Amino acid sequence: MAKDQLVSLSYATRLPIYEIEKPYQIVSQTTGTHQRSNVLFSTPSISEPIRDIRGSEHLYDLDSHGFKVVEHRSAVQDWSDKTTVSREYIKEVERVIKKHMSGVDEVHIFNWRTRKNKPYKTEGIKEVDLEDGSHYVLPATFVHIDQSPAAVVQEVRHHMTDRAVELLQGRVRLINFWQPTCRHPIRDAPLALCDGTSISDADMLSVDHVRQKFVSETLSPVYRPGFRWHYLSDQAAHECYLIKIFDSLPGVRAKCTFIIWRDQVRLLTHGTDCPHTSFESRDIPTDYPTRESIEVRAFVFTYA
Repeated sequence: MAKDQLVSLSYATRLPIYEIEKPYQIVSQTTGTHQRSNVLFSTPSISEPIRDIRGSEHLYDLDSHGFKVVEHRSAVQDWSDKTTVSREYIKEVERVIKKHMSGVDEVHIFNWRTRKNKPYKTEGIKEVDLEDGSHYVLPATFVHIDQSPAAVVQEVRHHMTDRAVELLQGRVRLINFWQPTCRHPIRDAPLALCDGTSISDADMLSVDHVRQKFVSETLSPVYRPGFRWHYLSDQAAHECYLIKIFDSLPGVRAKCTFIIWRDQVRLLTHGTDCPHTSFESRDIPTDYPTRESIEVRAFVFTYA
């Protein structure tokens, strides 16, 4: 039986200050008294339906909706073991991507991160190193897209160095692989995924994502009626999401179109954006175990 939800999600708000100051979030430790963000997130008064896709997972695909459910049973037993995750799990994810995506010539995994819905104080954690994926962070509670098209180009140039120019001539996809790491089905802070065909570039707010060594850029959608949300009820550890953050291929259904200027060159990019966020499920018993998960970010290249 489907367990559809009716939930109020948190979105970015357009503010007058953005006419003179770009939206930003500082996500690293800093000294001084800097304002850590000028982005205001708010919850619309109208709740949105989140459709349970349990039983109809096969109807959703990366190019048609921006996300896909795939099965993967990991051999990893200890998710706090940074070495095992970095060496073994990353190889697993690469194989899964090649198995479930078409036209893959090369996969380059450049980032991974564990998440746990437990306050740091209860775990005795005083400081989190955001450069270390084994240091868990809390689930994101606002609607977002991990990287903007401009940030994708920046990341490709950074990670692929001398090969970047050539690789950017072909198809470039940025994929977020998301897997539960807890032994119980996820009911606490499940992940909601927005159908990429229900959004447009006009819905997006570009936000600088400021860290100690670099500045990236994310996208924060602003609420309007008409977004189509989905989730997988009682998601088990072997039920994983492939989430397409970006796709340079023209003609893909689930996409937004952005124009980027680089070195006086006009680049038309097609970001297959799948906004996502955790949400508070109404279908959760008292004292149900908390959500634990891992996400891996990968470039998927198709050579020109």
